Amino acid sequence: MNPEIMLMSTLHGGKGILRSTDGGKTWADFHHDAPSYTARGFTYGGKPGSVLYHMFGNMARTTQLHD
Repeated sequence: MNPEIMLMSTLHGGKGILRSTDGGKTWADFHHDAPSYTARGFTYGGKPGSVLYHMFGNMARTTQLHD
């Protein structure tokens, strides 16, 4: 299985969370409002197409990746 939509976390000082919509060929900033976020982990977001990611400081967000 080769997913088209992917998320990746970078180290502090990088671009935070990156998103690819073409299976990892290209990557772009995912959250322009929080470029320093480093995700601690990605899990199923509770509904199809969504992902929950946990960040430092016990913050968490659920984001819809696709319908």
